[in-house]
Amino acid sequence: MPNPNDAFRREAQESGSANQFRGGHLDNKTSKHIQVPMVVRIENNSRQRAEALDLAWRVFLEFEAPDYAEEGVLEFRRFIEPDAVDQRVKAGEFLMWEAFREGALLGMIATRPPCHIAMLFVDKQHHRRGVAGALLHAALTHYQTTTEYRKMTVNSSPYAVEAYRRMGFEPTDINPASK
Repeated sequence: MPNPNDAFRREAQESGSANQFRGGHLDNKTSKHIQVPMVVRIENNSRQRAEALDLAWRVFLEFEAPDYAEEGVLEFRRFIEPDAVDQRVKAGEFLMWEAFREGALLGMIATRPPCHIAMLFVDKQHHRRGVAGALLHAALTHYQTTTEYRKMTVNSSPYAVEAYRRMGFEPTDINPASK
């Protein structure tokens, strides 16, 4: 069985086949229409970034932190300090997007060059509602249209492995200790 911390990659889809990340889709469990949120890129707005990072911290504490030692939790907290993230964004080391519906922040994604997901967090109430897919689509579209990169990578936490698989990622690095 692969280690949950294995690296994952997502093959970039041709522009015509990326519809699964646009518009609404049917939820297989409820068969009701799910409205995909509006996704906007955060550029020079520190307040918006701080709100996105607050959401990331809340979701991390609930779903990710239980799998990590205290040192790992503290390291993540340092990683998402607003001033440090602001510096990364200004230096071009991070790009960030937020997803909204009716003015409410639902999720956020941060990427780093060349085409890697550094963070992807969705508010608990909006899991499995198309938010992560909409965020991924925005980031992937950016890289497809502004760079030569056609693959996106992520180092998944144990909690998110299955979510990334559902979004089309495949394992690329298998930890030898997990075999």
